[in-house]
Amino acid sequence: MATRPRPISSRFLFLKAMALFVFWILLSASFEWVHLGLGLIFSFAVAWINSGHSLFVPKFRLWLRILLYLPWLFYKIMESSLHLSKLILHPAL
Repeated sequence: MATRPRPISSRFLFLKAMALFVFWILLSASFEWVHLGLGLIFSFAVAWINSGHSLFVPKFRLWLRILLYLPWLFYKIMESSLHLSKLILHPAL
């Protein structure tokens, strides 16, 4: 059964966009009108797409994220395993 996204209020969308815009300003540290305008546009676009009501959000996004997460998880498990083996087998211990 498919679940429908909860309706998002325009106030919450505005607050999320403003938080993203402040984050944009902090990261860019540029107060030129072009950068501020682009930051404002992209902040609202990201907030709207992230709300789940966009046509650009595919339904299979969860499965795609899982498929991208599993190789990363496997890599991190192997990396930590090799690091732990190195610590255990090191002759200085």
